[in-house]
Amino acid sequence: MNLNAQNLRLDKNEIEINRDTYYLFFWFFITILPQILLLSKGDHESVVLKAGLYSTFLLLTFLKTFKNRTKVRLKYVLSSISLAIILIFSNFVISQSNASASIMVNISVILLNYIILMVIFGNIRISILDLARMALLYEIFILYACVINFVEYGNMFSLILRASHGHQFSFRSFFTNRNTFALFLFVGVIFTTLRLTITKSRFDKVVLLTIICNLFLTLSRTSILGICVFFVIFYIMKYKRDFVKSLIKIVLVLSVVAALIVFVLGWDFISGVLIRANRGTSGRTLIWSELWKAYISGSLLFGQGFGILNDYFTHNSYIEIIVVGGLTSVLFYLWFYLETFAVIRKVLAFDNEIGSVFVAAFLGFLTVTMFESGIPFASSAKDTIFTLLFFLLPRYYLNYLRCSCIPKSSE
Repeated sequence: MNLNAQNLRLDKNEIEINRDTYYLFFWFFITILPQILLLSKGDHESVVLKAGLYSTFLLLTFLKTFKNRTKVRLKYVLSSISLAIILIFSNFVISQSNASASIMVNISVILLNYIILMVIFGNIRISILDLARMALLYEIFILYACVINFVEYGNMFSLILRASHGHQFSFRSFFTNRNTFALFLFVGVIFTTLRLTITKSRFDKVVLLTIICNLFLTLSRTSILGICVFFVIFYIMKYKRDFVKSLIKIVLVLSVVAALIVFVLGWDFISGVLIRANRGTSGRTLIWSELWKAYISGSLLFGQGFGILNDYFTHNSYIEIIVVGGLTSVLFYLWFYLETFAVIRKVLAFDNEIGSVFVAAFLGFLTVTMFESGIPFASSAKDTIFTLLFFLLPRYYLNYLRCSCIPKSSE
């Protein structure tokens, strides 16, 4: 049986929404609300708002757990204990950092998010309709950001074709910088592709085109690279039965697009404004070198703790993991990433279309986090969205597929 998203979507027995997913929707709402209200991360109103909403989320989780006597998986209980030990040792026992408010918040949020979303809510079942609804929520949010971007920075359009370098304009919507905006657009492209795979609607096609245009305007090389990786892997996975034909189509499409870009914009614009080869890694290699020196001067097993991030913005998740938590942290996240990929492969065995989106999305995430920070279960809005899309939704959707007793497709 060859199962696809459309068949699931039309199954009348799968119409009702699993109530547990509303908790996930609320967690998502907590994340994006300050951005919707145009509040920056450091604003007092943003901190108070998120603290109040997150406290409500914790209370609801406690009541739900007490009422339903939620069953948990032993491996996630043990992994949460391991994570707690790593965080405590790396921040207070080995590095002997001062228990500053920021460090305490980082540790508390990572642990609580992991315990709630992996241990307590580990058995959530998200149906195909729930995936579409979650994607729609994000589409609305990112469309709102795109509208703000056009309204606030529309006067810069006249500068684009006359620009000699990438810093003559900065399309960043209501985010702190254009790279952050680009990362949210990167997620938006994936969410919209996920929903488009389910709905096949024209609206989602228009949204996808709008997001891609905004992503191009940011000139963020990392996010553009991530989307290129995502689309190439997605189409290869989706049409893997005709691998050679799909590969030829991809090469032809990319060649035509590249030729059009060169013809319309000119090579000088592409090399000087978009690629910016003379900028290299924009100083990232120097930061990585300093972080590595800091790491080898301390504990190799438990790292330097979150205090090291007060002096550096890492621009690399893998370096951040080893510098903050040492080899023990590397082993934990290596297990978590490999386990996530194993989950995604199981989704692929049930549902080739949705599984292809998750595989491509995860590989796109691994690419992007080579040049930007993105730690699962951390407190920032970006990290929360990353955690939801790349790590949680595949697990929850697999739970749904398994409980629906749907036979695996025969490849």
